[in-house]
Amino acid sequence: METIEISDGVVHLVEREVTKSITLEAFKDSLRATLGFKSPILPSNTIFYGQLEACRVYAIEQAPCVRTINYRPDKNRNSETFQYTIPLPWVYLIVTFHEFALESLHVYFRGQRVKIADDVLYVAPLPNIHGDGLVCLGDLRFEITSPMEERVEKLKRLFWDSVFNADILYSYDENMPEAIEERSGEDESFAGWERISTEEVCALPWTPYKTLSAIVGGCLNNQ
Repeated sequence: METIEISDGVVHLVEREVTKSITLEAFKDSLRATLGFKSPILPSNTIFYGQLEACRVYAIEQAPCVRTINYRPDKNRNSETFQYTIPLPWVYLIVTFHEFALESLHVYFRGQRVKIADDVLYVAPLPNIHGDGLVCLGDLRFEITSPMEERVEKLKRLFWDSVFNADILYSYDENMPEAIEERSGEDESFAGWERISTEEVCALPWTPYKTLSAIVGGCLNNQ
């Protein structure tokens, strides 16, 4: 399995070990010159890329920020939806495509920015996400001619703008840090999450899952 690792503006072309390192811009320029691409092959904020035959996996990084989450705690689709404005640590979206079709989206947290492929990612305790990070997306389609950048951006918007609901809650319930639960009291966990600062959220003891390289490898091998 060949992979591309991007760290601090440097691209590592890896086959079990780093064989060559060049700047990110030089890498993109080389791709354009050799293959005729008019835009970068990798979506914005891609830090890790893996390919195995027709399967492609992109690890997308999102810096800590504050987002407004739409949440409907009742499974009844006609029930009330609430909004919570919560701080998020570093977020890593692992996007898998098979040919032109979206295969899966996995989402993870991390208190610090990923530096190497063997850094551990942590469970993102949000509704609609399984314990292994797999997101329940429903039915999503792309135009077959859409650039990969456009597809990934659409996927990110869909995820964050969607209404999180009570269909899948076990990770949300079981992996929520104690500090958030304590501030929630009898309220919804999101209510306590709103009372956490961005600095605090990056220091919380999120539940460890697997290394970035192991997650990407699992997606490539459909595991």
